Amino acid sequence: MIEHYENYSVDYDYKSGEAVCNFKIYEKYGDAKEGPLFNKNVEGCDEGVSIEEADVWCKGFIKWDGCGHWTFLDNYMHLCGIFHVNNFRDILLRVHDKCGEIIQEGGINLLEGEFSFNKEEVCRKNCHNLIC
Repeated sequence: MIEHYENYSVDYDYKSGEAVCNFKIYEKYGDAKEGPLFNKNVEGCDEGVSIEEADVWCKGFIKWDGCGHWTFLDNYMHLCGIFHVNNFRDILLRVHDKCGEIIQEGGINLLEGEFSFNKEEVCRKNCHNLIC
């Protein structure tokens, strides 16, 4: 079963009665008349491809106890339940913003809206953004 979200599509693989649900996440490239197109992580690719041709951005499985086993490209990560998922999300955002602050202190202008401390205008335009 494939679910399409704003920037990603997820192919869920579940068999009734099993205590685990597998998934593959594909990063969207854009939309076409036929449906979404996806990134192919090959140097020089300048157009989107079908989901069948796309590279998997992340894959893994979630078990009945909430433990998630995530593989981003070739890097494995275990997140045990929603608490660890939220902690991981939190540290990604904090590191992202701190790096932006450091860059800004170094005299470089940041791209508007790409850091939580300068995203107010972008969030007004895109109220669907979950971290606004």
